[in-house]
Amino acid sequence: MLPKKIKGVNKVHVFIDYANLKSSALHMGKFTDLKVLYDYLSSIPYIDKISLYYGTDPRDGKSYQFIKWLKDTGYDVVTKDVKYINIDIKELVSTGKNKRLLEKLDKDVVNKFLLETEKLNPRIDFLESQKCNFDVEIALDIYQSLKSCDGIILFSGDGDFEKVVQLARAEGKYVIVITLRKFLAGELIKSADRYINLKSFEKLNGFLYRSKKEGSK
Repeated sequence: MLPKKIKGVNKVHVFIDYANLKSSALHMGKFTDLKVLYDYLSSIPYIDKISLYYGTDPRDGKSYQFIKWLKDTGYDVVTKDVKYINIDIKELVSTGKNKRLLEKLDKDVVNKFLLETEKLNPRIDFLESQKCNFDVEIALDIYQSLKSCDGIILFSGDGDFEKVVQLARAEGKYVIVITLRKFLAGELIKSADRYINLKSFEKLNGFLYRSKKEGSK
């Protein structure tokens, strides 16, 4: 949980990478109630602005409803459309980032995967994957906020934020990083003033829970 006071810090901007927050919660086997989180964050005197980054799925009407709900709740919502990428199934199991992992698997396992995929639908040659990365937008917004705040709170453990976090600290800003330890890049924890494990937020009544309800996604 966040400290009630931070010496010399009176105005903090919060940046929430929703994809990272959601993945962390799901890793814990839980969903998130973003209304509970907003109410908690906005109750802390030094927090001035709460921005949440969320990818809009043009194929899902509920995605737009969720964005409206977020804005009505009070979040400053930054969004862009999710991109759909086709992944060649056979290429997936033979090349690319997964090659070293798949080389450790028995060839019979890989062949069975291809066979079972073909049984489901022999016309399926591709798997569809969603992509919506906000690293650039978040880093740019953090940089632009440095003139108007004393500190930042980042809900993400992505190592891509190392440079902007280092810059923030060089400018005398207090930086807190919040995520699960499993998703925290080593270079980021070294750059921040403080790391808070997302598990500590289990103490925030109603924020992390096991059955889906309104206000979660």
